[in-house]
Amino acid sequence: MINQLTKNIKLFLILLLLSSFVAINIYEPKKSSLVKNILEFETTSDFIPDEIEPFCGGVSYTEANSKSLYDVSYLNINLIDKASWYENLFSIIKESEDYIFENRKKRFRAEVEVVYQDGTICSFPSEIRISGDHQDHIRKTDLATSLDVHLKSGNIGNIVKFKLFLPETRNNDIELVATSIMNKLGFLTPRTFKLDVSLNNQENVTYIFQEKIVKEMIEHNGLRESAILETSEDFFWEDRKLLNPDKPVLFAKLLNNNWVNRSPYNIQIGAESLNKYNKLIFQSDGSYLIYDYLENSTLLEFDTAIFAMDGHHGLAIHNRKFYFDVLNNDLIPIYYDIDSQIEGRDLYVKNCEEELLNAYEEFICVNNFAAGAELLLSRLNFKSEDIKSDLSKKNLNVDNDYVDFIYKRFKENLVKISGISSKDMIFTNQLKNNFKKNYLIDTQNSSIGFYFYNFQNQSYEFCASNLDNCTEKKIEMKSIESPKELDNVQYYFLGSKKINNNLDQEIKEFLIEDDVHIRNYGSLSSINIDSINKSVDIILNKKSKVLIYGTGVLKSWNVNIQGSKETEIDNHRQDNNLLTGCVTFFGIKLENIQINSSDNRCEDAVNLLNVTGDISNIIIKNSYFDGLDIDYSNLKIQNINITNSGNDCLDISSSSIEVKFNYLESCEDKSLSIGEKSFVYIDTFESQNSNIVIAVKDSSNVNIDNKFGSENKMCIAMYRKKEEFGPSRLIIENNLCEGKSENFIQYGQELTIDN
Repeated sequence: MINQLTKNIKLFLILLLLSSFVAINIYEPKKSSLVKNILEFETTSDFIPDEIEPFCGGVSYTEANSKSLYDVSYLNINLIDKASWYENLFSIIKESEDYIFENRKKRFRAEVEVVYQDGTICSFPSEIRISGDHQDHIRKTDLATSLDVHLKSGNIGNIVKFKLFLPETRNNDIELVATSIMNKLGFLTPRTFKLDVSLNNQENVTYIFQEKIVKEMIEHNGLRESAILETSEDFFWEDRKLLNPDKPVLFAKLLNNNWVNRSPYNIQIGAESLNKYNKLIFQSDGSYLIYDYLENSTLLEFDTAIFAMDGHHGLAIHNRKFYFDVLNNDLIPIYYDIDSQIEGRDLYVKNCEEELLNAYEEFICVNNFAAGAELLLSRLNFKSEDIKSDLSKKNLNVDNDYVDFIYKRFKENLVKISGISSKDMIFTNQLKNNFKKNYLIDTQNSSIGFYFYNFQNQSYEFCASNLDNCTEKKIEMKSIESPKELDNVQYYFLGSKKINNNLDQEIKEFLIEDDVHIRNYGSLSSINIDSINKSVDIILNKKSKVLIYGTGVLKSWNVNIQGSKETEIDNHRQDNNLLTGCVTFFGIKLENIQINSSDNRCEDAVNLLNVTGDISNIIIKNSYFDGLDIDYSNLKIQNINITNSGNDCLDISSSSIEVKFNYLESCEDKSLSIGEKSFVYIDTFESQNSNIVIAVKDSSNVNIDNKFGSENKMCIAMYRKKEEFGPSRLIIENNLCEGKSENFIQYGQELTIDN
C-alpha cells in the first residue's frame, strides 16, 4: 500500500513537471536562425537531373571546408508539434517504470539548428524520436531524453543520422576514451564526441553525439555499402512470453532493408549475411556468441578488445551489430553500446583449465581470448598520449590522468587475458537443429513461425514456431520481409537454404605474384598469366567477371582485358559480390602498371577499389556504361585515354588522384565525374564530343593546370548530389573549353579560372 502511494506521488510530481514544460514550450516564441535553407530550389539545367539544394543556404566551399564535425558549438532542436512530443513522453513514463516500448518511439518533425564556433548557423529539417530501451534514457529531473536524429536535408560533418545519448547512459567519459581506443585498433567505430543541445529553447543539456550505424558510416570507413545486421529483439523484451518466457529467442535481423530489397543481387547478399550471423547465434547459448576462432579472426580480436575494456554489455548477443564484407565473405563487428565498467572494477578472468561454471566463463575460453589478447598486444602501436591527442582534436576536455588510467588498465587486462589458455569445442554446421536445441525447446505459438528461401528452386519453406511442420511454396522472392504475414501467421526470415548465383558462377582462382590473386566469377574466362613477360591476358566470357586482389604488390605488369559483345546487359549496377567492374582491382598496391580494356559491358569496364600506388598507362575503349571507376583509392597515373563510353568515361569517388595526361572522348554523359570528397590534380585534360566535360560534386577539391575541350555540350557542372556532402572547389589555370550550353555552377560552389 505504501509502495503504491509512493508511486502515485512520484507520478503526480512528474505530471506536474511535465505540464510546466508543455506550457512553456507551446507558448514560447520560436527563435530564428541566422542562416536558413530558404532558397526556392529548382533544377537549373536539363543536364543535371540529380542536383539537390545548396548546402546550408549556399555557404561556400571554403567556409564549409573550414568546419569539421568537432567545430560544432551546440545544437538547437525545435519541435514542430511540442505538445504531442510531451504527451508521448508522459505516456512512456506512465506505462512502465523500466522500459520504453517500441510503439512510443515514433518520429516527430523538427528543425535542427547547427551552431558553429565561429557563429555560423545552419538549419536543417529533421525527424527525431526518443532513443533507448530502458527509462535511464529519460532524465526525470529535467525531462531530457536520449534522442535519435535524422536530418532530412543537410549534414553535420558528413553525418545525416545520429544519436544523442544522455552521458550517464554511456558511462560518461569512458565512452569517449573507449571509442578512441577501438578506432585506433582499426575496428569499425562510430564517430563520437560531446555536444551541448537545447531542445525546444530550454537550457543546454550535454549529450554524447554518436553517428548511427548506417550507409554513411560504412562509406566513411572506405567500405562499399552492403548488408548491416543486428540481433532481433522481437522476442527479447515485452513479447518474450509469446515464444519462450524463460529464455529470449534470438536470431539475425537486417538493419538496411531498403538497400537489401533494391535488387535481386542485394537480396541474395542479405540472405547470405543472415546465414552467417544466424550460424553464430544458433550455435551459441543465448548469452554470448560462441565460434570457431580460427574462422573468425576479426571477430576474435574485436571481442577480446571489448572484453579487455570490461564491456560485457556490448558482447551480449542481443547488442551485437555487424557489416557483411561480401568479397571476403566475412562478418565485420561494429562497436555499439559496450557499457564499459573498466573504470570502477578489476576485470574478472578465470583460467580455462579450471571448472567453468557459466556461459560467461565458457565463451572466453572457447573463443580463445588468450590468442586474441596476444594478437592485440602485438599491434598495440599507440600510447595514451595518442588517445589524448585524438580527444584534443575533437575539442574534448577529458582529464589526462583519467586517460592514462583507462589506457593502462586496458593494456593490463590484455596481458591478464593472454594467460588464461583456452578450451576446445566441436561445432556442427546444422543451422536448424542448433536453433531448435538452443532456443526453441517447448516453443509453441500457432500465430508465429519462421521461414527460409531456396534460391536454387525459387521456393519458400514456412515452418511452425518450433521449426516443425514445414511447408514449401514455389514463389519467386522479390523482397525480404521479416515478419512476412501468411494465413494470419507472422513468419520471421532466417536465411536461405541454397544460394543460386545469377552468374552461374564457378569460382576459379590463380596466383599472379606473392599475395596477389586473380579470381574468376561466373562462366570461366580465358586467363593467360605470363610470369616471364609480366602480362595477364583476360578474355571475358559473356557471363563472367574478374577480381584482382590481395595484400601484395603488382609491379610492372600489363593487364589486357577483352570483353564480349554477347554479354547480356544487366539492369542492376552491382552483382551479388558487390562487383561493378568487368575487372576489379581490389586492395592491392600497384607499381608501374598498364591496363588495356575494350568492348566491356558491365557498369564499369574497369574498377579500381581501395588500391594505392602508381599506374603508367590506362587505355579503355568501347565501354557500354562507365569506362573507368576509381573508389577509395590513392593513385598517381601518368596517362589515361578513354574513348566511347555509354555513360561516364572516368568516375572518381572518395579518392586522392594525380593524373599527368587525361584524354577522354565520346562520353555519352560526363567525360570526368568527380565526387564524394575526392582530391584530384590533373596536369593536362582534354575532352572531345561529350555531354559534360567535367562535373565536380559533393565536397571535392579539384585542380587542373590545362583543360581543353571541343564539340562538348557543357564544359563545367558543379553541384551537390548527396545529402552527406557539401559544396566543392575547382581551380583551372588554363581553360580552353567551349560548350554549347553555359556552365552550371550551383550556389556555394567555388570555381576559379585564371586565364
